[in-house]
Amino acid sequence: MRRTGSAGKAGMTLLEVLGCVAILAIVINLAASVFITSTRLSALGTSALDKMCAVEDIRSEFVGAVRTSSGVCSGVAKYRSGTDQLVLQIAPPGDQKGDKRYVVFGPIGSDSRLDKLVILERDGKQSAERFVTYPLDLDSIQFKYDSDVPDRAHLVSLEISVRNDGNKHKTGRLHRFSAAMRGVSAAGR
Repeated sequence: MRRTGSAGKAGMTLLEVLGCVAILAIVINLAASVFITSTRLSALGTSALDKMCAVEDIRSEFVGAVRTSSGVCSGVAKYRSGTDQLVLQIAPPGDQKGDKRYVVFGPIGSDSRLDKLVILERDGKQSAERFVTYPLDLDSIQFKYDSDVPDRAHLVSLEISVRNDGNKHKTGRLHRFSAAMRGVSAAGR
């Protein structure tokens, strides 16, 4: 038997090499698309979790402030209780008996974000003690009271509509929180 010179050598033809390169390119493309999709899903999940945490922070701060307040106040400085703002009078720390303290909720620094401002009134002078802006873009902020006059309210509700980033035509998700003042009796008002 006679052998040809090329049949005895191991190797691949040009066509086989091109086939392997094509298969490798398809596998790399699929792996890259899976990686990109998983990265996008992770980012969406993180964004949703951040929104949920911000909504929970708003709920916690709002309910805590209302429950520890002595009542809704008609206003302090330039801030007035109404549908877009809430002014609460809270007890000052124990060592500051002559002082007054107020908490203002509403859009103070920006129309699309909820803010919380704590004001301390000492010797007739008012100063900002603490200012917080919650990192959540909102379509609407609305306060509701169980009375026509906010000063007589015992139950306060906050409704916020979280801005929907993905679809401009879709309305945001509505969250509603309610809290009652603990230290206020109905007969005392």
